[in-house]
Amino acid sequence: MSTNYNCLSVTKSEQLKIIIIEDESLIAEMLKLMLEEMGHKVIGVVHTFLSRQLVIERGGCDLAMLDINLHGKMEGIELAMEL
Repeated sequence: MSTNYNCLSVTKSEQLKIIIIEDESLIAEMLKLMLEEMGHKVIGVVHTFLSRQLVIERGGCDLAMLDINLHGKMEGIELAMEL
């Protein structure tokens, strides 16, 4: 079953640059597809705490979508405070 997110579409001037920090690949890909269908630009999908800095430094983002229960050094809430 396919979902249409066109009703939530944004104009080019409203487009956000978004980074997704999610350790589950399937969820990250689903979020990416939904956001792009709405017209946003996903500048990076990061699966680990360590690789998040590379994406953030590369392009700067307007919004970061964080998994609260990241595996590894830091949880999503702690990472949000760092950003």
